[in-house]
Amino acid sequence: MRQADPKSISWTDKTMTMLQARQHEARFQRVSAFPRFGLFDDVTDAQAEMLYLISYEGSARLNAPVLHTVEGLRSLVLERLPREALLITPPEYQVLMGLIAGGGTLSLADDYHLVGVESLVRRLWCTVRGQGEELSVTLPARLSVRLADLLTSDQAEEARNRLSVFHSGMISALNVYGAVLADSALSLLQLVCSQPGLLTDPSLCLRMLKASYPYVYNRRGQLVLTHPGLADPVQMADQAAEIDPRHLIRNPEEDEGSQMLLSDAERDAAIFMSELLAGALRPDCYPPASTEDLRILMKQGVPIPDLEQVLAAQLTVQPTPAMRDALRLMQSHTTTWLIHKPGRYH
Repeated sequence: MRQADPKSISWTDKTMTMLQARQHEARFQRVSAFPRFGLFDDVTDAQAEMLYLISYEGSARLNAPVLHTVEGLRSLVLERLPREALLITPPEYQVLMGLIAGGGTLSLADDYHLVGVESLVRRLWCTVRGQGEELSVTLPARLSVRLADLLTSDQAEEARNRLSVFHSGMISALNVYGAVLADSALSLLQLVCSQPGLLTDPSLCLRMLKASYPYVYNRRGQLVLTHPGLADPVQMADQAAEIDPRHLIRNPEEDEGSQMLLSDAERDAAIFMSELLAGALRPDCYPPASTEDLRILMKQGVPIPDLEQVLAAQLTVQPTPAMRDALRLMQSHTTTWLIHKPGRYH
């Protein structure tokens, strides 16, 4: 779930780069705090209950409180493994393939791995080992053998292809709307992933959405998926879009990432700004990322004076007149997210 206090920080601290850095730090703290034992270790029922509480199912508190046994939870994990393995995220897939190739152990040196590891632990498949910066993750042999077969099957390859189309549609939706109701995402999933046996368990579909996208709950208790650059997700969640999933089906090879659905004018203005910033940014800033930070703030209706402050904070020199003009040009060609209310930040 998204973790931030947007009211306590300035726009310079609410760029997508800064938000993602804080989310990464929060994720690292969560992963570091996970128990150092797993469900398929030699554990007691009391330890199994601790693992259940950090699992997707346990943290959702969907069922009546009961005490869980080791064997009961193991049976549950093994029973739904064939269905759940078809609905994993790309980061989870990369971690699992690394674990299988590495004999069941993988170092957490890669930030990309951290995203997948947190979700795999919450599925009760993997276990975090080590302390501090020397963290690793393990996969029990009992699951490794089964997952090696499941993930290399024709059914799994077809599922990944269909989910690629789904994720492409969701990236498009979040770039246009900023926030989308999970119900709309599930409708898109149903439309795209008609493969027999893939969507038989709604709870596993929701689990995949939570593992894939930042999310919050609105005041009606609805799950809302958000763009990673949305600075005020809680406030904007009530305006999340309910959209026709048929409008979101895209060929994943057509466009990639944040450039999806940009108009030619918006793209050209962003490229021009990026070229102006080259050589003038702080060592920890990069022209494409800094330009994207500004563009995402524009999509939230942030006014020019605040955008100029964000720009100045990224530079080693004072913003030039050409940079200020390019900023206004970018704003004039950048469409705000459809959840944005005019005047929200003015």
